[in-house]
Amino acid sequence: MNPNSVLRKLSDGRLFYISLGVILLIGLLLRVLYPAVDAPIGFTKSQDINTDPFAYTMFARDFVQFGDFNPFDDPRWVVWEKSLQTVFSVVVYGLFGTGRAQGELVSVIMYLLAILLLALGIRNFGSQLGALLEAYLAVISFTMIVFTRIPFVEASLNLWLCASFYFFSIGSKRAMFYALSGIC
Repeated sequence: MNPNSVLRKLSDGRLFYISLGVILLIGLLLRVLYPAVDAPIGFTKSQDINTDPFAYTMFARDFVQFGDFNPFDDPRWVVWEKSLQTVFSVVVYGLFGTGRAQGELVSVIMYLLAILLLALGIRNFGSQLGALLEAYLAVISFTMIVFTRIPFVEASLNLWLCASFYFFSIGSKRAMFYALSGIC
């Protein structure tokens, strides 16, 4: 069987969505079940990669544990308190408890949603094979895997960016989506 015909079949109709789902499932498994993808020791000159990111999810943790997003009324971190990451964190912490693994899961979910929206946006511009290739390369990229396991605020920024791209890609069908793209 010709490899080109196999790739063409993978990018047709329902098989496209099944292929994309399998690719995203591989990405989830790589990020959740493969601990060797954590950032190596000495990755940066400081310990920021191991300590700072969970400060961005602490408001959700405080809300789930104490019923208050900011029990100490500290106004300095309000930017991180009012972010999309806090919304995802409340859901994940509410369902699975509060811990480091759950904090990492918040970031993993947001990055995989971003990869999905980017792939669907590329598909809307006419390249189903390109969408699958983008998703596959993003899912297996070591750098992407390392940084998707760390709940930096950039996870929510990437999700907004990919949502904006997706809404822009469907804007030609309805002008309202151009406006949503601009809002994102």
